[in-house]
Amino acid sequence: MDRMIHRAQRFVCRTSGLCGVLVVSACVSQGDLRPDSSTDSTPVTSPSTTSLTGSSTEGCGNELLWIWPEDESTDVYYRAYLEAMILEMEPAVIELYDEGEWHDAILYLIGPHLQLMPIVPMKPNHTYELRLDWTCGSESLWFTTGDGGHEVNIDDWATHGWTLDLSQGTVREPLGFEHEVFAALEGRGVALQTDRTDGYEVEGLSTWTLGGAQDVCVSTTSVSVSVRNPFLIWDLPSLGARESDALHLHDVKVSADVFDEGQTLIGGRLEGMVDTRDWAVPKGFTSVCDALAERYAWCRPCPDDGFESCVTFRMEGIPGVASEESLVRWTSSDVSGQKACP
Repeated sequence: MDRMIHRAQRFVCRTSGLCGVLVVSACVSQGDLRPDSSTDSTPVTSPSTTSLTGSSTEGCGNELLWIWPEDESTDVYYRAYLEAMILEMEPAVIELYDEGEWHDAILYLIGPHLQLMPIVPMKPNHTYELRLDWTCGSESLWFTTGDGGHEVNIDDWATHGWTLDLSQGTVREPLGFEHEVFAALEGRGVALQTDRTDGYEVEGLSTWTLGGAQDVCVSTTSVSVSVRNPFLIWDLPSLGARESDALHLHDVKVSADVFDEGQTLIGGRLEGMVDTRDWAVPKGFTSVCDALAERYAWCRPCPDDGFESCVTFRMEGIPGVASEESLVRWTSSDVSGQKACP
């Protein structure tokens, strides 16, 4: 246990009750304490499943449901979170190694869901070992990061606007509600824009797209953009929505790397809080929040009205492409003038 605590450096648990037999003093029991909230992968109803090389769970009393990235994966985003899901909660640890040396990272334990966030981004085009230590033994897999992380000449950016295709992302939180999310996002994307600058903090604009074009039934939102060339972070207080939308996001952060001289974005991540009050209650539960708690996600007060129906939301691996047209600033008055808007 001392070895686990030393290697992981820091355990963060949603509540002290989720720490299981881990040393409770090593956990923080104040809700979701990830920085400011809180992989590229293909869109699936749940993350790709695999067993570690040579792994055997017979007789050990637990089971590895999935782990990401898979063994021998290539082109993994260098800022990706590394994750695993086991059947039963236990003091399991996933660790990252670079040529035998431990890579400093923070381990988040959310019930049986393990998330490893490297403190220093991984190297591009580099092979790493991901190790799982649990009651079934110690097993490893290897993966290779893709290209990325290289500074780009901002003056050569072909555009300063991009559209993220949310249908190509993977929902990592909350698990088990991917169908509801993708149903609400059908045909939708997120458009992001930033001014041409080499500064560290710039202003930008964001909104939804529908069918690839700016959605005129939603107001645009002014955003603060942090530039860490080539890494960009858009900080959105909210992402506007139609009145009929079943997906309302709050305290949104979108991050990605500028790639191919501005023609694309890689490693797109969207995180924040999602309001679940309009979601259908799953069979066998009295509320959506009860169903979420079963999956180790807990409803908290929403930022806009304090109603206790919001949970952590995170989508990974969202590709982005340069927009052909700049966003038009759009107000609620502009929206009300559109007869086709609900």
